[in-house]
Amino acid sequence: MIRNCQHYGQHCTLVETDAAGDPRYVTKKAMSREGADALEREHEGINWYCRARGKEDGYVVKKYVRRPSYCELSLSYVPGKTVPFSFGQRDLMKSVTIACMHYLDVFGSAGFKVSHGDFFVGNIIYDDEGVAWVMDWEHFNNTLPAGFDAVFCVVEPFLTAHGCGRPLGYPEAHRARELLSILSERTGIPGEASSSPAMWCRKITLESRDVWGKQYSKLPQVAYGEDACISVDRSIGKDQ
Repeated sequence: MIRNCQHYGQHCTLVETDAAGDPRYVTKKAMSREGADALEREHEGINWYCRARGKEDGYVVKKYVRRPSYCELSLSYVPGKTVPFSFGQRDLMKSVTIACMHYLDVFGSAGFKVSHGDFFVGNIIYDDEGVAWVMDWEHFNNTLPAGFDAVFCVVEPFLTAHGCGRPLGYPEAHRARELLSILSERTGIPGEASSSPAMWCRKITLESRDVWGKQYSKLPQVAYGEDACISVDRSIGKDQ
């Protein structure tokens, strides 16, 4: 729940523990208009996600305060695990698959009309049953096209691996193609999103940069550049 909490200046994150030292709450505070706006979007996204999953009000949000240049958001700690990039590659794609199926289930209930904006395995808390929770909702929006979140979830590990000089191999590319085919059928993503997913994500990101504000340039499809996206798309598209 603490990942990516300090994107903006004048922003702090506090963790409250119980007597045994185990985390109970995560509180985010923003002392600027920009940071407060981001926490407000996060609050809206979390509330939407709770409703979409059939959770009661207050399931995660324990306190919310908004003033013109101040926002405070206290969230219950959700136990589970996130997936580090160093995780085994095949296990990584298994986590991507679980995330995409969760996206189809939860976001599909709203006709894919809203987007998380940074939906990838690093922002997902997993448990033994699958997805325990999705975090980091500061880019919640209703402007990105249907399926964008899931296509980004598929290509993000390939872009990150390319940027680290550790490209993923054929088994991962094969699974990515399978997932893109499912997403095409279920969400109606355009043909270019299936054939050139990284470049499609890059195009949508550049066209919709207001969704991410200052953070858009940190997204891998932008940060690693057009050549990286082309290389990743070729890798995913190879049969062997």
